[in-house]
Amino acid sequence: MNQLYKYLENGEKVILSSQIAQGGEGAVYRTALPAGMAVKLYHESRKDREKKLRALLRKHLSDTLEGCLIAAVPKELVYDESGDFAGYLMPMISSRIDLNDFRQEELRKTYFPGSDWRDLLTLSYNLAECVDHMHQSGIVLGDVNPRNFLVRSDLTLCLVDVDSCCVSDPDTGEYFPCTVGMSSLLAPELQGINLADGAPFTQASDCFSLAVLIFLLLMGCHPFLCAKETPAAEEISAGMEIMQGNSAYFRQIENRRIPSYAPSLEILTPRVRELFARTFAYTGEDLPDQIGNRPTAREWMDALLHMAMQPYKKCAENPAHCYLDTLPECPFCKVEKRSEPIGRLENASVLPLFPISFSTQRFSSSL
Repeated sequence: MNQLYKYLENGEKVILSSQIAQGGEGAVYRTALPAGMAVKLYHESRKDREKKLRALLRKHLSDTLEGCLIAAVPKELVYDESGDFAGYLMPMISSRIDLNDFRQEELRKTYFPGSDWRDLLTLSYNLAECVDHMHQSGIVLGDVNPRNFLVRSDLTLCLVDVDSCCVSDPDTGEYFPCTVGMSSLLAPELQGINLADGAPFTQASDCFSLAVLIFLLLMGCHPFLCAKETPAAEEISAGMEIMQGNSAYFRQIENRRIPSYAPSLEILTPRVRELFARTFAYTGEDLPDQIGNRPTAREWMDALLHMAMQPYKKCAENPAHCYLDTLPECPFCKVEKRSEPIGRLENASVLPLFPISFSTQRFSSSL
């Protein structure tokens, strides 16, 4: 690192330590001074980003909820020795495991020994809580990306890359949109739009992306990437399937079926199934009428908390399986018995995001 020092607006020196992350637009460093903080430095001068970050600072966002860090919100702007904008100071986050990492079995075993399926409920709840917190603060996330949610040892989540969110300056009214997003997570009304031009993200579009992530966590697969009935079926694009409302879980779709490796919706409570249906049971024609019917992040919190409080039982054949006490048999064993070997999934458009087996040594109390 050529430059060890940066400066706050008041001239106070910021001493950079080791680099901890790097992306397309910048890098994140630990700070030796002030202690316990981090700095995101942009690769090149970004006057537009300086104005957006100043708008975020003016909103006085809280980075904690009930004493727990929930978002790495900007604290102060950072400048170089010439006085040019360089980045921003934010809280330091200890975890380097994100939601996308958590789905990888080896990483999960290493960082979360004893994790079971009910911990996915906890993560889903904490994800909804984080989104709700930002919505209550008047922030639209836009890019609801699993890479932007870091998982800590107690299964709480912290939102990073807050500078990519949509925000309006409370003083000037100037609007700064989100210009990035993942097609496989974007709401149907945003599919096909050039995000770089400033897409019309809303809290409702955030809630669609939130529902997709919760589905991925609980069901282990994408709600719109289903299996092909025949090998001759066209290639499946998540964005196109989302645009047309083609989820085989919630309506019959020609040449599509639920993947054999995916469990049935019966592993969820009726309340959670209903929220998924309100989000995903639409067609290209009735979409405009369905957008306003999507569950809010707060509704997801309530439904997931209710589901987490239900009684669960362990599988008699495999102690690594746990499931709702209302089910007559283990749904995960049922899936394992009918699933083709991975090498024979010619007709599946995606492989499982989570293996079926989870240990049941503990139940997280972070709810």
